[in-house]
Amino acid sequence: MTVSSDGTALLSDFETGKRVHRFTFGAGTDPGDDALPLNVVLPLAAGSRNGEPGASSSSSSSSALWACGDDNGGVHILDVRSKKRVFKNNEQEDYVSDLLFHNQQLCCTSGDGTLAVYDLRKNLKLYALSDPQDDELLSLSLHKAGKKLIVGTALGDIRVFTWDDWGDCKDRILLPKQIAKKQNMNSNNSAKKKKSKGGGAGECGSMYGGGGGGFHSSELTQSVTVDALVKYDEDLAIAGGGDGHLRLVSVHGPKHGNVVFPEALASHKEGMGVESLKPYQLDLGGHFGKKRFFASASSDHVVRIWDLEKSIESRLGAALTPHQLVGKKAKRNAGKRRRLENPDDLEERGAGGFFGDL
Repeated sequence: MTVSSDGTALLSDFETGKRVHRFTFGAGTDPGDDALPLNVVLPLAAGSRNGEPGASSSSSSSSALWACGDDNGGVHILDVRSKKRVFKNNEQEDYVSDLLFHNQQLCCTSGDGTLAVYDLRKNLKLYALSDPQDDELLSLSLHKAGKKLIVGTALGDIRVFTWDDWGDCKDRILLPKQIAKKQNMNSNNSAKKKKSKGGGAGECGSMYGGGGGGFHSSELTQSVTVDALVKYDEDLAIAGGGDGHLRLVSVHGPKHGNVVFPEALASHKEGMGVESLKPYQLDLGGHFGKKRFFASASSDHVVRIWDLEKSIESRLGAALTPHQLVGKKAKRNAGKRRRLENPDDLEERGAGGFFGDL
């Protein structure tokens, strides 16, 4: 199924190449219904998740229910068996940017800065609506066995929500300072970058960088938006940015904590933002077996297929410097590593201490 800016959803049969049905909203279809552009579509099938590894076309084609979001915060549920819209709700005030289906609940991000959760077991009744995040929410990915939902924003940071606790984000993964600096220099080489006091990683504010110094969002003339997120595994996600780069993201990882790896995995042409990112698993046959690829579409209307396995392995194998690790826990771990790596320094500091003569 595909959706269009003319407010229609088209169901097609790829085997025959023929159109099965066109769902039309507005134009007298329903009283008071406007033909609003549709932005995103998602099959509501068991095991089918927007961007989940292993999701294949078979699970999509077997789904009887599909969800789509429009430009006015509306969510529509379509039944391909009856060829009718069965549910509709409109709890958000701006465009629906992404959808995620898990545990019979539908999560929707919106340009109004809220995350809405609808319960399909109760005819798409609103289950929860988050507090406004003071930023456009653009993309979704589910991790930690369904316990953590990460949300990409227009300012470049990634908000971390705990499943079934939707009031506000509990953590955030910040854009590395070197990316923010580079982006700001590219947009205005003559502008001077002023440092501001940074907030902790647990605060959902508008600061880039964590701890002792970062760049306030108002000081950046151009931010790196997180327009697309796709799950790689329970600890890792791949983010598609408005600068055209695909970057690796660690989500509460046991080794790296919360961090966006600064070196890009792959890149589109400069200035061509990543608008969509999807995983595909193909059976190559023989000794190759099944292999996972990622497809990304950018604003230059080109779809590129990536094999990112080796790039991800090299990023994980490279040592991260302490300033690249974001979050209080990561900083504590960095301090522990320094003490373990330099035991002589620790002995020198303790020699003149309170217990130095013991």
